[in-house]
Amino acid sequence: MFVDRLSNPDDTYGEFSINPTLYKDDSLLKSVFLATQVEFSSGDSNFNNYLMGLGVSLAVPGANYFNIIYYRRFQEDLGIDRGDNNQLTVTWQFDKGNFRFDGFLDIVDSADTAFGDTEAGFNFTPQIKYNIAPMLDLKTGRLDVGIEYVYWKNKFGVDGETENNPNLLVKWHF
Repeated sequence: MFVDRLSNPDDTYGEFSINPTLYKDDSLLKSVFLATQVEFSSGDSNFNNYLMGLGVSLAVPGANYFNIIYYRRFQEDLGIDRGDNNQLTVTWQFDKGNFRFDGFLDIVDSADTAFGDTEAGFNFTPQIKYNIAPMLDLKTGRLDVGIEYVYWKNKFGVDGETENNPNLLVKWHF
């Protein structure tokens, strides 16, 4: 589960996923899973998207996980043309001592909706973090500090709307 407050204080965005395993192995193809996700937003944007697809977890050397997921994205538009589209998502995580490199890449194709056309786009968001919990003698999990870089082309399907920024991170894993 992921929840975020957007720049408008009345907008909240979140994601909820359940991914049951369909097949497991000790080879390069570690598992195949059913990929389900709900994206929700309140406030001015107020929408729900329902994503359904298949994913694979690959045994990439040095990775805690490396997943590739294909989703069919069911938009919550009204009308005959719902504007459903496709999404390819790659997620990864690598640890080296107290350092962690993780992130995701979303590639979404365009759609014609009842509210107009949306453009294809992608969101590349890697994070580099360092676990400072051992320095503070915390025994409750990781306390990461680091940086995230966001490059989101055609954000929310809007042609030319590109987010391009670094963010400082503090994450506490209970």
